[in-house]
Amino acid sequence: MLSEFLEDDRDPEGFWQRVDDSFSAGRIKLVFVADTIPNELARIVEFLNKQM
Repeated sequence: MLSEFLEDDRDPEGFWQRVDDSFSAGRIKLVFVADTIPNELARIVEFLNKQM
């Protein structure tokens, strides 16, 4: 599945290195898509938002 996502022209190890670099630098985005957001998830999102 990762190869399909990367369109077969990228190195999976390089992809995960960029992910790690982005996390380390605080450059992350999370997108939650749902019909309804449970209270537990809302609390987690609020916590993460305060941490960043």
